[in-house]
Amino acid sequence: MMLSLLPIREARPLPSRAYVYGTGLFSQRVIEQLRKFNVEVIGLIDHRHSKSNESDLPIYSLTPDLLTSETVILGFHNYLADIREISHQLTSIGFKDIWTAPMLARTLDALGGDLDNYWLTGGTELVHEAIS
Repeated sequence: MMLSLLPIREARPLPSRAYVYGTGLFSQRVIEQLRKFNVEVIGLIDHRHSKSNESDLPIYSLTPDLLTSETVILGFHNYLADIREISHQLTSIGFKDIWTAPMLARTLDALGGDLDNYWLTGGTELVHEAIS
């Protein structure tokens, strides 16, 4: 299976349930937007095995006992994170539906949602405002 990490051109329907990979501030914005559109967030996945976060959600380690039939949304914004390696780890334990932040942003933009990151939207007016 080939996983494309490039943004999709069209918005996809949001899943009804999903895990969010990451426990930082960006993941909190992802969770807020998913909940706004009635997506059940099952829990957070974190490679650091951290058990503390700002949300009320359980945190899972990256192990094969996760519900791999569910969607995983990459909810981190860290230039040091290797998205391809993380995606490979997720696919190696069985996940098939993995969303990158640009994919989610495109879908949220079409629904009227916003991750509050101008560089993740399809709205070029936001880019122009940011550089003006």
